Amino acid sequence: MIIHLKSLWVFIILCMFFQPLYSQDFISANPKDIALFPQQNQFRNTLNLSGIWRFKPDTSGIGEKESWYDGLSNARSISVPGSWNDQYTDLHNYLGLA
Repeated sequence: MIIHLKSLWVFIILCMFFQPLYSQDFISANPKDIALFPQQNQFRNTLNLSGIWRFKPDTSGIGEKESWYDGLSNARSISVPGSWNDQYTDLHNYLGLA
């Protein structure tokens, strides 16, 4: 038992001494170094889509079949960027197509 305790203490001391070799210090990353931002270059084009859009929830999944992309009837206005969940109380929990 004494040998095991002595070995344990040696192990603990060695771990404390060599800790910098086995541990990693994490530094805070600057968001500008890791985040993706819009870029305008020869391969990418940026287009600002902000504004007021015509919006209609597609609760039945028929929008594409009925060609809603050609125009909407009974549409609502919605601010983009924005969340319809925050802009309309009846859609607060709606997670479907639009």
